[in-house]
Amino acid sequence: MKKGRFIWDRDKQCFVPYDKIKRRSTARLQVIEDIDPFISPIDRKVVGGRRQKRDHMKAHGVVEYEPLPDRKGPEVTQAEVAQSFKDAFEIHGHGD
Repeated sequence: MKKGRFIWDRDKQCFVPYDKIKRRSTARLQVIEDIDPFISPIDRKVVGGRRQKRDHMKAHGVVEYEPLPDRKGPEVTQAEVAQSFKDAFEIHGHGD
């Protein structure tokens, strides 16, 4: 028998390589608690649940904002930033 990871396949009645087995869906029902009522910063009305919040946001053309995760860019020194501003002012002027 080959080495590796195997799992018993009930349909075939034999061991099959683990990565070849068809897995059944692991989707399960989830119950998520409703949100607490809050006062809308848009029109100062009470919004009482998720559905009401969705409807309220849609009625006012609002979307939720979720900030992107911090991304580390290249390390830049303060002197390099200052020099880039000086270069831009020389090329484009002072905005006068």
